[in-house]
Amino acid sequence: MVYDITKSQLYAEISGVTSLTKLADVQFGWIPDEVMVSSDFGYKLQIWTLSSKRAIEIKDPKSITPNFSYRPITGHMAVLTRPVAHDILIITAPYSHDVLSTSELSTVDAQGIEYSPDGNWIAVFDTASAGCRVVILTGDGHHFKTYAVPPDELSLGVRCIKWSTTGDYLAIGDCGGSVTLLGRNTFTPRLRFFHPALIDVPNGTVWQEELGPLRSRSYTQAKQPATSPSYEASQATKKRGSGVALMEFDHHCGDLLASTSSDTPSTLWVHSVDSGSERATTALIHHSPIKSLLWHPTIKDLLLVQCAIAEPIIYIWRASWIEPKTVSLSSLKAPLGKLKAAWLAAEGDKIRFLLSNSEQSAVGQLTREGEEVPEQFNRMGPEAMFDEGHSFDLSPASVQADENPDDTPDVGLSTELGQTLDVEDTFHYRQRKPKAV
Repeated sequence: MVYDITKSQLYAEISGVTSLTKLADVQFGWIPDEVMVSSDFGYKLQIWTLSSKRAIEIKDPKSITPNFSYRPITGHMAVLTRPVAHDILIITAPYSHDVLSTSELSTVDAQGIEYSPDGNWIAVFDTASAGCRVVILTGDGHHFKTYAVPPDELSLGVRCIKWSTTGDYLAIGDCGGSVTLLGRNTFTPRLRFFHPALIDVPNGTVWQEELGPLRSRSYTQAKQPATSPSYEASQATKKRGSGVALMEFDHHCGDLLASTSSDTPSTLWVHSVDSGSERATTALIHHSPIKSLLWHPTIKDLLLVQCAIAEPIIYIWRASWIEPKTVSLSSLKAPLGKLKAAWLAAEGDKIRFLLSNSEQSAVGQLTREGEEVPEQFNRMGPEAMFDEGHSFDLSPASVQADENPDDTPDVGLSTELGQTLDVEDTFHYRQRKPKAV
């Protein structure tokens, strides 16, 4: 189901989605009118256009999520597929998704794909068993270079990749726990960061979480060298593998890189890229493994950290603050279940963020100087939150201009790619059912 949060109502319900067992991934596409639905086991990728009530299918996509990446500005889509014994890259046109080019990749088993922010490059990383290999292609899908660690150097393979906000660097997180930054255009190593268990940051700061009375939480500056606590890997962690677990560049200018390692999952490292130093500028040690990292889309060097704990606690770090902050959203009552955090649009001097589960939500607030503001609470189910007069201002921190559905071009169908299906929406009785082609 698709909700329209601007009108607080159900916008559309997609039926006719086929999958062998369950859906692997569902997300919006290049425009808000598109919904991408990935079936499990790489069965097919469906691209639904809500306004035209049609879906295009791409057969044999890679069984990874996501298995596609959009080219910034133009909206071209690059999709990883494997119809035979080789990985195939497909480039499709924006809106219509007509196939523009196909090319065979030199990868053994590609595991991820990502366009650069300027759209000039595509990075595809190979399976860890093939060693540390990243294939660089031009924006239109032509091979440019393959970065690989020399055979005489020990490498456990690539775990994840991430472009910096400006596209100046391509970060490669490997299964050994190190991060290598490749420079743009030449794609040669510029910097390398590590996640050691023994933390010694001569030119930086180490912060450690402490538990106070009534389980209150705060940060205190730790003496160096400090030791990162180790944890027995959970089943989910074992499935994902070892090495760099999370890696995010700040959205403002891309000169800060936050990362964690699965070997020390409770320690967050914030590296300064512009300084040219190979030492982390800040390390934050927590009592529980880190679940997610979220840089604020519009405010410089502001990072939200969520840990895997059964308490409504959010950790926030900013370079200009004297110390990191912990915020407890105590209005959320047990059982909490799975909590998810997100940034909200700022209101004047207030920094706002949302913490929610399937039944309740709370909005936390801080001033830009880090002073806490009383929270807002909403104990309702997700559907009730859309009722008129009962919803918060939950505008995301960055909002793109809405596309006019009437201006969305009708999606043509290819006999090789897909079929026509119907989308059920709330006001189906007002609309004329389109003809199938």
